[in-house]
Amino acid sequence: MAGYKKKGWTLGVAAGVGAVVLVTSGVGAMAGTNGYEAYKEALMKTKDVTNFATDLDVTLSDNGTQLIAVDSQFAHDRTNRASSGTAKLTSGDTSYDVAFYGQDGQKIVKTSDSDVYKVYQGHAHDATESAAERAAELAEHHKRAAEHFHTMEPVVDALFGNLKQYVTLETNDDGSKQVAVSLTGAQIPTVVQALGAVAVKKASESDLYLNKLASKGHAIPAELLKGKVPQLTSEVSVKAVELMADISQDDLIEMQTAKLVVTGKDANGVAHELALNLQADLRDFNAAQPATIDLTGKQTEVIEQQKRGHGRW
Repeated sequence: MAGYKKKGWTLGVAAGVGAVVLVTSGVGAMAGTNGYEAYKEALMKTKDVTNFATDLDVTLSDNGTQLIAVDSQFAHDRTNRASSGTAKLTSGDTSYDVAFYGQDGQKIVKTSDSDVYKVYQGHAHDATESAAERAAELAEHHKRAAEHFHTMEPVVDALFGNLKQYVTLETNDDGSKQVAVSLTGAQIPTVVQALGAVAVKKASESDLYLNKLASKGHAIPAELLKGKVPQLTSEVSVKAVELMADISQDDLIEMQTAKLVVTGKDANGVAHELALNLQADLRDFNAAQPATIDLTGKQTEVIEQQKRGHGRW
C-alpha cells in the first residue's frame, strides 16, 4: 500500500518510513500462512483501487522524546490523475503546514511560511491525453506491478524463511479480519537487521537530502528538520518490528500500523533508541473527491521539472 509517494518534503522521516515498508512487506511475503495469505490478498486488492482517501500519521522519537511528527490527509483519483492533501509537520514547538493539489497536469504546493503557490510542471500526464488513454496506461501499470510482485515473492520468501509462524490472523463475525506480526530480539533475522542499518544511515544523511531538495525548489522546512535525527555510528541494532492491519469484508486494508525500533550509539558514545511509528487509515474507496484550487489572483511561481511516469509526485 505504500505505492503513493507524494511527500518528498517529509525528509528525515522518509527513510524510516521506507524501511518500515520494506520490513513489513518482507514479513508479509514470506510464507503460506492464513495470516499471510489474507494480508497479501488484501494488499494486492487495495493497491488496485484507483480512488481513495488516506489519513497518514508518522512520528519519530528518540529515547522517548518525540523529534518529528507528521499529520496528513490525502485524496487520490488515480484514473484522472488528480489528488489533494494537507500535512502538518511538527518538531518541538514549531510546526509547518503544507497544502497541495494535483490538477490539470501540474502539482501545486502552498506552505505556511509563504503566500506563494508553487506550480510544478512536467510531473503529470499530458493534458490532451484522453480518459481511455489514461485508463489503458493505468491498466498497464497495474499489470507490471503484479508481474513484479510475483517475480519477487519467492525471493523474499526465501530470505525471511520461518517468520511465517509469527503472523497472526483473527477473523471477526462480520467477515472482517486483523493481521498482525510482532518481532523482537532473536526473532528478527539478519536481513531485517541489515535493512534497519540502511534506514539509520539514510536518516543520518537527512541534512544532505534537505539541502539537495531545497536547491531544486522543493517546498521543504529545512531549518525545522536539520539535525533532528541522531547519527548512530556503532552498535546499531533493530530491537523491534511490528505490523498490524485491519481488513474489511471486501478484503481492502482499512487501517495499517507499523513500528520500527532501532538502538545504537552516536559518535560521542551516547545511546539512542529511535522509534518510528506509522498509522495509515484508508477510506472513501471509489468515492474520494480531491479538492482543486483556483489560482486566479494568487501569487504563483512556476517550476519546470522533468516528467515522471504515471503522474506521481
